[in-house]
Amino acid sequence: MSSYRLPWFIVLWSVLSPLPGTAAWFDNYQTYAAYQQKLGEYAATYPTLTTLSTIGNSYEGRAIPAIRITGTGSAEVAKKTVYLNGMMHAREWIAGMVPMYIADRLLTGYGTDPRITSVLDNTEFMIVPMSNPDGYEYSRLTNRFWRKNRRPNGDGSVGVDLNRNYGYQWGLNSGSSPFPDDETYRGTGPFSEPETVALRNVALADQDVVTHIDFHSYSQLILSPFSYTVDPAPDQDLLVQMAHTMADSIQDMHGKIYEWDDPFLYLASGTSIDWMYGDQGIYSYTIELRPTSSNPGFLLPANQILPTGQEMFPAVLDLAEYTMQLAGGDFDVNDRFECADIDRLVRGIVLGSNKAELDLSGDGLLDGLDVVDWLARAGRANLASQASYLPGDANLDGSVDGVDFNLWNSNKFTSLPSWCGGDFNVDGLVDGSDFNVWNAYKFLSADSIVQVPEPALNLLLAGLVAAGVFRRTAF
Repeated sequence: MSSYRLPWFIVLWSVLSPLPGTAAWFDNYQTYAAYQQKLGEYAATYPTLTTLSTIGNSYEGRAIPAIRITGTGSAEVAKKTVYLNGMMHAREWIAGMVPMYIADRLLTGYGTDPRITSVLDNTEFMIVPMSNPDGYEYSRLTNRFWRKNRRPNGDGSVGVDLNRNYGYQWGLNSGSSPFPDDETYRGTGPFSEPETVALRNVALADQDVVTHIDFHSYSQLILSPFSYTVDPAPDQDLLVQMAHTMADSIQDMHGKIYEWDDPFLYLASGTSIDWMYGDQGIYSYTIELRPTSSNPGFLLPANQILPTGQEMFPAVLDLAEYTMQLAGGDFDVNDRFECADIDRLVRGIVLGSNKAELDLSGDGLLDGLDVVDWLARAGRANLASQASYLPGDANLDGSVDGVDFNLWNSNKFTSLPSWCGGDFNVDGLVDGSDFNVWNAYKFLSADSIVQVPEPALNLLLAGLVAAGVFRRTAF
């Protein structure tokens, strides 16, 4: 992630600088009403950076508040969303305070802290700190170790485990319980609970969500999909890479180790991260916060709120910077624009992917406009002239020549959604229409195109339009 890394002393300042007028709020666990009040204060104090909303109501009718935070400066990439939610399980009090701390640091640091300013100018944060307000108030006032929501189940028992109620692989196996008395009771059906419907609808309404964290406690772990199976996720390498980076940043702050190398904790079906990733294509994590063990377990002392938030904040910035790189077209996040990236984009367009980072143009569709955007970004990064790569340039060397023809020729008449394999019109086939694209640009170089009066992107766009590249695919 070197493209967005800042010097270590700026990173340290980002997370340890004072919180003007708000530090005392994190000295103790707060009531549901105090959460609402503080979010309202943020919105009133930072009206240009925030949007306060209610995403839905709990079973007992309590509002589930959310705050959207983004910067006002110019963006380098089409803005994508980092989605954070906390305290889905009522007794995990620290899991609500941490997203509040993150909101606080983003707002108080914007405009003065270079890293925070860059992140907010290029991403949006959607933060839902109190996912289970009924359960939390019951835990706070009646039963400290209450986990579920407060829906009566009709048999004398109360509550559904919200993190077993999501629709992806709901009720698939022993990773959730069909028995209402159990702590992992999954409910009567997927998304049977108003709380999970509200959390789901945030992602459905914002198709620019690229990354997500569901905060829980305890164990000090960073868990990635899947929970319902031990089989690895298709993007396992990237998920682990991002988790590793976050874990390193956490440890750098106060020395706390968050395990990340094994994404599987125990079998759990119907979880938030499985739905986010499996249904919506979002890179999603469960982060189990302090402590490591049952002593003190859920009873984490209040003096641990601030250090827990401090160590988590740089990890969240890491994830936001990964989001920026993904949104910029570096889809394997290795600081290079290469065939693997554009081939991933082409496959996404042809196969109708729902991954938000592929929508480079930011118009909510996957099509040739995103190819144009990628070729322009890659050219600026890779070519001395900073021109755009041309249609027909299969090997991305800046020239459309015989090497590119040979690549097309070796794959002609095959089903191959690969730019570097010759699929220049992004239809999933390497055929005569792709040859026509190559032929239209043969023996031209990006350097020669950039010299003409008309901007290179306009010529590139005209060429792709003529080639019929614009398959409009909503994702």
